[in-house]
Amino acid sequence: MSMKIGEVAKRTDLAVSAIRYYESIGLVKPVNRSESGYRLYDPKCVDRILFIRKAQQSGLELQQISELLNLQGKEFTSQVCKTVQALIQRRRNELSDRIQKMQQMDRALQKLEKACVTRGVDFCPAISSLIDETMEEKSAKTQKTKPGKSKQGNRF
Repeated sequence: MSMKIGEVAKRTDLAVSAIRYYESIGLVKPVNRSESGYRLYDPKCVDRILFIRKAQQSGLELQQISELLNLQGKEFTSQVCKTVQALIQRRRNELSDRIQKMQQMDRALQKLEKACVTRGVDFCPAISSLIDETMEEKSAKTQKTKPGKSKQGNRF
């Protein structure tokens, strides 16, 4: 039983444009087109899209999902499992790096937030702190590129 793209969208709770995007990057493809040019999909496409969505919810990117889909249909051997494990480990490492960077950003924001609470209202300590840090970084870069120059400079 073939379905039009709208029916696939309803069954997968996905926008038609997303299905078209998946098609454009080769993740799904219609089995045929109707006489009037509508894309026609088989029920396996619904399962494939649901797999894609579940993999995305697990943190995989579309390129990685494509790699997994390319393994479908192959005999499951220890080599295939090792390939999948390596893909998952790479993604976990990428996510760990992002988490560390986000934690650093969170600590910086907490510091700025704390500065706002502990100071008066004559000026904004968060903005002042950002300006000071920017100037310190600029000065440090200047020191590296121009030895012998002083560390003084204007705030703006």
